[in-house]
Amino acid sequence: MDALRGLGDELTQRQKTFDDTLKTFLGKDQWKRYDKWRSDERKRPNGSGGSGGDKVPAARSRPEWPSVSAVTAAGARRVRLSPVS
Repeated sequence: MDALRGLGDELTQRQKTFDDTLKTFLGKDQWKRYDKWRSDERKRPNGSGGSGGDKVPAARSRPEWPSVSAVTAAGARRVRLSPVS
């Protein structure tokens, strides 16, 4: 049981690190949408455990991000990404 608790703690820390890093890349509205989506996903029953655990969970939804053209039209700077050699 201690190993499972340790794994849960590690995953919680990794999620926090991911969220902190992601927050630096997203705008305020994008972060709010992501945070709401993540909160909604955590509240959803996943169909595992207990009675009805044999049900197949529904497909997960993803946050809707604005298209590149919409972001560019909004005045965002263009960034060119090139592969690292």
